[in-house]
Amino acid sequence: MVKFRYMKTEIIDFKEVVAEDLMGERILLPTPYQKDLGNKMYVSGNGIEMADLGRKIFYASRDQEDLLLNAAELTMLIEIYDVFRLLGQPLHVAIKEYLSNKLEILNKEEDGNNK
Repeated sequence: MVKFRYMKTEIIDFKEVVAEDLMGERILLPTPYQKDLGNKMYVSGNGIEMADLGRKIFYASRDQEDLLLNAAELTMLIEIYDVFRLLGQPLHVAIKEYLSNKLEILNKEEDGNNK
């Protein structure tokens, strides 16, 4: 009997990302950010996996669905994120930290299941 392993996923909600400017004011992501990121990855990305991830990000936003990413997708997004820079430094850093924290959560869950 073949056993299928369920891939853990984490909800990515770009509305949770908050940064501060030099005056301590909160900076939030623009509303169309997720769609813009997904579209840019789809159009400019190199390879099928990146295009698929871009499509997934875009359609989750367009259809107002949860964006569920597994560890491999999150890792790819973090690794290529600098290429698709759409915002200034504070938000860019905040998004990378947010994604890295989500990946850490997934990795801890995976480690706990492998014991």
